[in-house]
Amino acid sequence: EHDVLLTNPPYTHPHPERLLAHCAASGTPWLALMPNWVYTKDYYWAALGRSHGTADTQPFYIAPRKRYNYWTPRGRRSDLTSGGAKAKTHGHTNAALGIRTSPFVSFWYCGGFGPALRKRVTPPEGCVLCWSTEELPPGVLSESDPRRKVWGGGGADTRNVIGGRSLGRSNGGGKRQKSGGADQH
Repeated sequence: EHDVLLTNPPYTHPHPERLLAHCAASGTPWLALMPNWVYTKDYYWAALGRSHGTADTQPFYIAPRKRYNYWTPRGRRSDLTSGGAKAKTHGHTNAALGIRTSPFVSFWYCGGFGPALRKRVTPPEGCVLCWSTEELPPGVLSESDPRRKVWGGGGADTRNVIGGRSLGRSNGGGKRQKSGGADQH
């Protein structure tokens, strides 16, 4: 028994699908840090046990304004330290942190919050609260999301646009930056 489930599950199949089904069946609030591609998978809505649902029951998302980076301690990933193919794409190192291993964008998938709790949800500093996948900022869209092409990419871009309104570029601290006295569009 638990009051809330907070997890960063393994990303290999079938873990995300099984986790989503478990979360939906638990009847308690849940937050799962998962890759940006999960919401585009065929199993996504089925694993949640419903179609898109009502505004009070559908999942919501907390997306970072600046991409999360993950670090593996030195010596823990021989495929990165041996000069292999992954070393070229994951080769950024930091003496204190190790090797950066962030092969994809991730954000928080959240659900199980009843109407009263949903009204109290506020995003942490440096993040954007999105009540649907349609509100996800371009910088976190999955490569298979057709809107990514409309916005001209995505990926590591930290530009945030929700509902057609620019939120400016993140400076990493969750504050908006303006250019020339006006928000960047």
